[in-house]
Order: sequence, then C-alpha cells, then structure tokens
Amino acid sequence: MLHETDHWVMPLPRDQVLPTLLSDQVQLALAHLREDVLEARLERLPAAEGEQRFVIHLRSYGRTPTGKIDRGQTVRSSTHNHWRGDTLAWRWEGHRRVLVSGHLRVEREGAQTRFTSRREVEVPVPVVGRAIERLVLRELSRDEPKWREMLADQLGLR
Repeated sequence: MLHETDHWVMPLPRDQVLPTLLSDQVQLALAHLREDVLEARLERLPAAEGEQRFVIHLRSYGRTPTGKIDRGQTVRSSTHNHWRGDTLAWRWEGHRRVLVSGHLRVEREGAQTRFTSRREVEVPVPVVGRAIERLVLRELSRDEPKWREMLADQLGLR
C-alpha cells in the first residue's frame, strides 16, 4: 500500500468553510474536476445526528493499462463519503482490485482553517501492483491543486 499526506491552510474560519465544502453543489463540482468524468450524481444517505453520509456515483471514460484516458469505453464507479466531527472519510469503488481511500481533516487554526488530506492506494496484485499504486496516487495528487482552487473560488477567495 502507498499513501500520501498533504497539509494546507485557508484564510477563513472553519465554520465558514464547512457548509460550502459539504454542499451538494461543491461535491458535484469536485467530481467534475477530473477530465475523464462524463456524469456525476450525488446520493444522500441516512446518518446519525451531526454526521453526513453521501455517495457520488460517476460515469467516466475508461483507462488504458498505462493510465491514459480511453474514450472508447465508459466505466461506472462510486465514492462513499462519511463526515463525522472534523473528518471526512472516503472510499472509492470501481475496479475490484484497486483499493483507494482517504481522509480529509478540517480543523480550526485561529481564524483560519487547516486541512490535512491523506490518500491511500492498494493494489494486491503481484509484480505490477506497486506500479499501479504509484500511477493512481500520482493521478490523485495531480487533482489536489484543482480541488483547492475550486474550493477557494466557491468561498470567494480568488
């Protein structure tokens, strides 16, 4: 399994950031940041008080074995999200042998908001598993700056 962690700060209080971050509009916009996504649909699930559960269902172009977009095929996947306290835990379901999950922690830091993002990829396949893990983690890391910019736009910071 490979993992990666990033930290960054936004110059707004957490109480101002969270409602925007957890809105359906922003969650769907985040899904559409990836260039291979054709459709995204958000499904809210029952949750305990103070928690949120939702699934983002995607239809996107497939990928070649080297990770390039294959416009000749489409695939379906979903990301299951569970918000509790300061942490959003997420788990992607798509290809049965590629396990992708992570956490986003959103904390107060004075008058600002501190984010800690951790992404984990596991491909339990002998010989090629590690190479696929690196490829998937690189793709997730490439999307992170786009995600931050879009959230800053939604919060009126740009």
